[in-house]
Amino acid sequence: MMSTRKPTTGLSLSQAIPRELRKRVLDLLEARDRCLHAMTEPNVHELRLAARHLQAVLDVCKRIDPESPAMNEAREQLHELLALSGPLRDAQLRTLALGRSLGNAAVRRDLERNGLLELRKRERHAARQLAHTDPACFIRIATQNWSAITPQVARGALRLAISHRGRKLRERTAMLEPDDPSGLHRVRIALKRYRYLLRVFAPYIAERIHTRSGPIERLQHRLGKWHDTRMLSEWLQGRIKKNALSPGRSVMNLVEQKMAWCDHEQRLLIAYLKRVSW
Repeated sequence: MMSTRKPTTGLSLSQAIPRELRKRVLDLLEARDRCLHAMTEPNVHELRLAARHLQAVLDVCKRIDPESPAMNEAREQLHELLALSGPLRDAQLRTLALGRSLGNAAVRRDLERNGLLELRKRERHAARQLAHTDPACFIRIATQNWSAITPQVARGALRLAISHRGRKLRERTAMLEPDDPSGLHRVRIALKRYRYLLRVFAPYIAERIHTRSGPIERLQHRLGKWHDTRMLSEWLQGRIKKNALSPGRSVMNLVEQKMAWCDHEQRLLIAYLKRVSW
């Protein structure tokens, strides 16, 4: 499974792991500071990207030092960061999509007004939660001494991490049913974690696994579009049910079109995933 290609960094894997750990921690702390200054869509996106990349490194570190309290705390903090920023990210993307949804200016303004009210509420809530997160655990793991990592241990840790993420993806895919949006969302998350692991350690993995990165990235983008469209459609339905949005013909047509597309795309995605071998 390990690559015979010369790493572009010039570092061995045992050197690259602590280097990547420090780099990804720094990226995360900088993204957190930017979000505390302004909870904008680009800043939240960068925070989530930084968290995903750090997760990938910690997947490998876990195999090297599974009992480390600092590592376990960092993984829990990352889970919390992703959990608090996820709903906000969905609301931000939804607000952006609302401005492109309809040609009718009056209806579009009504939709945007509804979306912005919820978005501002989520931004305030996420900012309060983020301010209470403790970055100390990330600083501790970034300054940890990794000089004792041998090349053999490093290779074994990466191999186990990739094997684990691939197995989780296969297991979640095997459980999928054609009418299973929640299951497809879980596959989407598993695919993300697998892809980021391959991306971070690309110079150190076998060519046969590295070649999966392109198709996985395209599939992830397709799953992302399905997810975002589904979230928008369900939000519109919820607004209508709560009488917070006038169910005019244009809005009802929009919801029906988007839900029909989501259902069709969902069946295609699940059928495709069932055929793919990871």
